[in-house]
Amino acid sequence: MYQTIASVKEDLLKSATVKEAFRAQPQQMTLFVEVSQLSEVEIKLQGELVIMPRRTTFYGSTEIGYADPAGNIVVFAEHHSK
Repeated sequence: MYQTIASVKEDLLKSATVKEAFRAQPQQMTLFVEVSQLSEVEIKLQGELVIMPRRTTFYGSTEIGYADPAGNIVVFAEHHSK
């Protein structure tokens, strides 16, 4: 689930037993998403901020990373069969 700060406050802070565990300021997260067609993702995200250009990893995955408007990092990966 992807929530706004206001939504987190509403949902979690009311019932949290350790309130210090939840910060009210923006936080960065990294999300790794496996996809079947990386080229389709690139077409749909054309114009978005690429922070990790398309690359092939040593384990045979093709990946590309974007930053969303809140500064979170989203890496999309297409795994290739050997």
